[in-house]
Amino acid sequence: MPTFRPGRVAGIDAGGALALLPVEVAEAAIAADRFGARTAFVTGGVFGSALTARGLPHLAGRRLE
Repeated sequence: MPTFRPGRVAGIDAGGALALLPVEVAEAAIAADRFGARTAFVTGGVFGSALTARGLPHLAGRRLE
């Protein structure tokens, strides 16, 4: 990624995350209704932590040009 682009990339990433927020809230509400709030929160936390841990090794190999 060129050094003059990180702001644009971050803006697109934030816009996409904000656009999907209503969908995420609706999915969390459905999961809490079907499986219970405790199960939904624990499952979401474990899944989110696993995705974060999976992506961390890739950050070590990235460099700005």
